[in-house]
Amino acid sequence: MYYSMLDRSKNTPLYSQLQNLLLNRIENDIYEVNDKIPTEDKLQEQFNISRITVRKAITELEKKGYLEKKPGKGTFVKANNPGKKVSQNLNRISTWTETMKLSGCEPGTVKVDFSVEIPAAEIQELLKLETEDKVVRIKRWRTGNNKPYTIMTNYILEYLVPNIEKNGLNTESLYETYEEKYNIRFGKAKEIVEAKKATAEEREFLKIEKDEPVIAVTRISFDPGGNPFEVVKSSTRADLYKYEIELEGR
Repeated sequence: MYYSMLDRSKNTPLYSQLQNLLLNRIENDIYEVNDKIPTEDKLQEQFNISRITVRKAITELEKKGYLEKKPGKGTFVKANNPGKKVSQNLNRISTWTETMKLSGCEPGTVKVDFSVEIPAAEIQELLKLETEDKVVRIKRWRTGNNKPYTIMTNYILEYLVPNIEKNGLNTESLYETYEEKYNIRFGKAKEIVEAKKATAEEREFLKIEKDEPVIAVTRISFDPGGNPFEVVKSSTRADLYKYEIELEGR
């Protein structure tokens, strides 16, 4: 339901009605994340209410994490569902696509870049490669419910996925492609999770401020024999994603 005006005949305070109106527009993406909402003057004029009423409604949405005031610039949408993060369970090997769907978030990919290359020293070490060994690098810019979530880069041994760069991906899940087209089987995986400063590319795609961190994850996947065959590097918006692990005993 969209409100076109405030109802003065109701017992609900006008600031609460305005708060609900703005909230409705945020949650339905009329005002999207990072959009600037109308100024206090415009809201005051549009609904014929006092400045105090407007400010109280905006302050309440600030407290709840929906809005953010930026001095000299205005008030912007900070989040459309603050406090709710996509949660990945670290007790099993799961794909990003599976995690998103389990959280009720529709995964998407806006861009894919393939290359065959000799990787950087860090990747060579993790995969136990010789100096001239090559990998297929698959870099993807990924979304959830059409919002930017993560930049993900997979490095996989070239001989395991022949012609993958020509065949492309027919599914959101790269692991599904590995398993169904190339008969690759996962034994175990190791993940290193840390916070890091976002690069310029990450800030631009993820639509975050310069001082906001990202969740940086490095995953090393091993075959059933314990041999590493893939490294995944991802940078994800820290305000939209979290990791969970279940611990038992001592």
